[in-house]
Amino acid sequence: MKLGSIVTIMFAFALALPLAGCGPKNKVKNENASAEGRDRDLYNQASKKAEKGRYDEARLTYNIIITTYPDSAYLPLAKLAIADTFYLEGGTSNLQQAIGGYKDFAQFFPTHPKICEVKHRIAMSYMRQMGAYNRDASMARQAEGQLKDAETACRNSPDQAKVQNHLRTVQQVLGLHELDIARF
Repeated sequence: MKLGSIVTIMFAFALALPLAGCGPKNKVKNENASAEGRDRDLYNQASKKAEKGRYDEARLTYNIIITTYPDSAYLPLAKLAIADTFYLEGGTSNLQQAIGGYKDFAQFFPTHPKICEVKHRIAMSYMRQMGAYNRDASMARQAEGQLKDAETACRNSPDQAKVQNHLRTVQQVLGLHELDIARF
């Protein structure tokens, strides 16, 4: 190749490079607009699955929101909904998963409007695992601690009375447990 043809090719390349970014701008805007509504659609789909009791499928769909849309307004709601599906499914291992999910939510979103509800759900998860007063009281003690934490978080909430009622119930169980030990 001759020097003149190389220079011509490089000149043509230099002219084409700035023009490569030119094109219809509305195409990019349309792709972003469709992505903005996609997280909402996924959240609604997952919520419908959870309402039907298809918790595994709902969790998978919520996880798509978390991994694909990190700046979405639905991210905290999806994290909370995953914990809720474990709570609703019940069972010891699922309740432990729910507690972990709720605690993660409380750690990452401490000022979220649903923080009172989340802390109450942590305590309720422990309460659902409590045994009778004459059995191991470790879950009752954890529930009591979480209910006290929820009481602080729910200070200005209408759920305050519910939290206090659950706290009295747990403290009664703990009191009966101590009385049973004393009688023994």
